[in-house]
Amino acid sequence: MSLALRLWQDDALHEELQSITLRHISLAKEFSEKATTKERRKEIMQEIEVLRQQREQLLNQ
Repeated sequence: MSLALRLWQDDALHEELQSITLRHISLAKEFSEKATTKERRKEIMQEIEVLRQQREQLLNQ
C-alpha cells in the first residue's frame, strides 16, 4: 500500500505524523531565534533527531 493511501485511510498515523511535523517546525523556529542559547540549540537538535527517528519508524511500519 502506498504511503499516500495509508495516510488517507489511517487517521491515527496522519495525526501522529502531523504532530511530529508541527513540533519539528516549532523547534526549528526556536533554534533560529537569536536569544536561543548554544546549550538549548544542542537540546533542540537532539529532540529533532528523536522526532526524525519516530517519523521513520512510523513510515516504515
